[in-house]
Amino acid sequence: ASGSVSAFTYNDVTGGPVTKTTNISVSGSGPYLLCGYFGAAAAPEATASTPLTVLAPCVVPTVSPGAALTTAQTALAKADCAVKLSHAASTRYKSGTVVRLSPKAGTSLAPRAPVTVVVSTGRPCVVPHAIGDTLSQVKRALSRGHCTLGKVSKARSRRYRHGRVIRLSPAAG
Repeated sequence: ASGSVSAFTYNDVTGGPVTKTTNISVSGSGPYLLCGYFGAAAAPEATASTPLTVLAPCVVPTVSPGAALTTAQTALAKADCAVKLSHAASTRYKSGTVVRLSPKAGTSLAPRAPVTVVVSTGRPCVVPHAIGDTLSQVKRALSRGHCTLGKVSKARSRRYRHGRVIRLSPAAG
């Protein structure tokens, strides 16, 4: 039958171990039956068989940068690859879209091998220089820098007036 594979291995159980191994290659993924014959080559004294499923390799598909994450996940599933997510800021690609795959497209890996999908978290946060500004001024500056405001605490300062920001964490830059 098309796609079937035969291999013959035998042991001479009466006169000591003699093993013949035949290397085989299969034309595609799918179920196969592996059989072993023990005894004289002309008349086997015992047989053994076990099902064997051959899995197709994971060949990393081409996914365009900027594509939706679901597009990459679907393509990787069809290619019999596992998905590993990683996130990185990007000035070029919208948040939630694919920046790149690693390893690169066309790479052949073991079946169900993980392929890293780097997903954009959007523009990187650039913390502004805002020490001495009011909280509302700092909020606007953070928004322009693609940052979100975290925890706000109050503290006394001899250097800055009441209601002014005296510290940012992480520091500006």
